[in-house]
Amino acid sequence: MSYRPNGGHGVACCGGNVHRIFPNYTIRMWMNDAKGGLVATLYGPSKLKATVGPGRHTVEIYEETNYPFEEEIHFTIDCGDPVSFPLSFRVPGWCTDPHFFLNEKPIPLPPIQSGFARLRRNFHPGDKITLVLPMKTALSRWPDNGSQLNTGLWFIPCRSKRIGHVWLCPSIRLQNFLIGMQRRLPRGITGSPSTSPNWIPKYW
Repeated sequence: MSYRPNGGHGVACCGGNVHRIFPNYTIRMWMNDAKGGLVATLYGPSKLKATVGPGRHTVEIYEETNYPFEEEIHFTIDCGDPVSFPLSFRVPGWCTDPHFFLNEKPIPLPPIQSGFARLRRNFHPGDKITLVLPMKTALSRWPDNGSQLNTGLWFIPCRSKRIGHVWLCPSIRLQNFLIGMQRRLPRGITGSPSTSPNWIPKYW
């Protein structure tokens, strides 16, 4: 973008706002719920230290993933002693068939309410939970002979008379969901260890 002094009366659009995505995404990755549990709302490599349960036990959770480039998200729990607390995971709106594994063994899918799957159990030191979000591929049709190839949260608008070339634009969805497409958290999710937002992206 060119430098255009405006005396503080104008705001740059893309160039001035895109960088805001990254801190906003990071501070909304983990939240607390009203029952002393934790909620994974946005996915990415991270390390969380928080207190959980009625006894306010300290736990650390290590999240390892290449999401959204891969389907698997791994959470390793370090809690010193066994501790019981609810751990919730956001299921993106595009995912219709999520899977959970505990220590590499499949477990039943917890009930999904308002886009969140809540797993309540007695966690032991070193427990590893894996969430798999299968990214199915589908083709959708648009006006003016347009079409779009979707796989998970990725989408590729295909050649049409108006577009004239192919775009690969996951960042467009990320910008829209973090800035414009807002929805309120389900009842009981009140904040995070670092912030208290009242919205999350639906699909990311």
